[in-house]
Order: sequence, then C-alpha cells, then structure tokens
Amino acid sequence: MNLALFDLDNTLLTGDSDFEWAQFLISKGVVDRELQEAKNIQFYEQYKAGTLDIYGPARSTSTSSSTSSSPR
Repeated sequence: MNLALFDLDNTLLTGDSDFEWAQFLISKGVVDRELQEAKNIQFYEQYKAGTLDIYGPARSTSTSSSTSSSPR
C-alpha cells in the first residue's frame, strides 16, 4: 500500500485549513454566518493559544439527532 501525507497548514496552503474551510462555508451561505463565524474565530484563537478543547467544536456543531456527544 502506498501512502502520501501532506501538511497543509502554512505549507501547501496559507493559514489554517480548518479555519479557512469554515470561513469558506460561511461566505458561500452553506452555514449560517451569525451562528458560526464567532464560534469559528473563537475556536481558532483558542487553537493558536494552545487552549482549545479538541472536542468542543464537534459538540457545538452536533445535531439533536446525535445519540451521543461524547468522543468514541
């Protein structure tokens, strides 16, 4: 099996790919700007500071149809 891994953030892409992807979705109206933009910025600031709860973003975007909010 061949495997290729790429480090996208600040190498192949300028900036953080997770943050930029969310901003792209916001700009295209795929997700609600009012609900998501402040969260995205907050998560990115926490990430840069080294204080981000890695499960926090997943919990904040999970739907009510989810059976569990705890990581597996």
